Amino acid sequence: NLRDLLKTGPVAFCIALAGVLVPLGGGFLMYTIYCNIVPDAAMGGNVFNQALFIGTIMTATSVSITVQALRELGHLKSRIGTTIVSAAIIDDVIGIIVLTVVIGIEGGKDESASTMTGSPIADVFLKTGLFIVFAFGVGFLMYYLFKFLDKKFYHQRRIPIFGLVLCFLMAYCAETFFGIADITGAYVAGIILCNLRDAEYIAGKMDISSYMLFGPVFFASIGIKTSLDGMTGSMVGFTIILLVIALLTKVIGCGLGAKFCRYTNKEA
Repeated sequence: NLRDLLKTGPVAFCIALAGVLVPLGGGFLMYTIYCNIVPDAAMGGNVFNQALFIGTIMTATSVSITVQALRELGHLKSRIGTTIVSAAIIDDVIGIIVLTVVIGIEGGKDESASTMTGSPIADVFLKTGLFIVFAFGVGFLMYYLFKFLDKKFYHQRRIPIFGLVLCFLMAYCAETFFGIADITGAYVAGIILCNLRDAEYIAGKMDISSYMLFGPVFFASIGIKTSLDGMTGSMVGFTIILLVIALLTKVIGCGLGAKFCRYTNKEA
């Protein structure tokens, strides 16, 4: 809901920022300490840069999994759900910027990759800005087009079908042309469609597709993509430590951000 989104926007930004900074610091400290205890862990590289990269990995959130989990729990459209999804999307953008900056510090950018500005960091800011302009421009045009279609074909199945097409197109454009997570483009499509008179009807039709097809395929694809090649005993140990620190720092970071924004302990 657009009104709920506008209400939760500043709060979501505060939560997202805390949810990036605390895991970044936690991952950096954890890897630095781990390398001091286990000297071979650094793999002969620069420990500072490696620790920074590990911390950056910890900042990432999967918006897709967040949305699907909230949907399953029945909290997707609640105030908390809206705040979490908004924070996760902002977190994604901040995470991409942090990752690009860290790669820039390491000097490990692909020389063969063409950039618009000559700097990968400036590229991220430029593409994010262009996507926001694109989202607003296309958003207004699509809103009035769908408003016309909704009036002409009110409560007919072609409206959810056109809505799904818009969702896929926005998702494709976000990832292919702007380097933004595809679900962010789909999220913009959702904001456009939620303001129509037929919004509840569209949502009802989409829910069926989601839990019957898209949700199961999405989770199955994650399992299929998982590779355990090269897993050793020491790597399993390191992974467990990494996972525990990642969970703790994310919960503490986002929780502190939410508490700062006057959420209850349970909500935080």
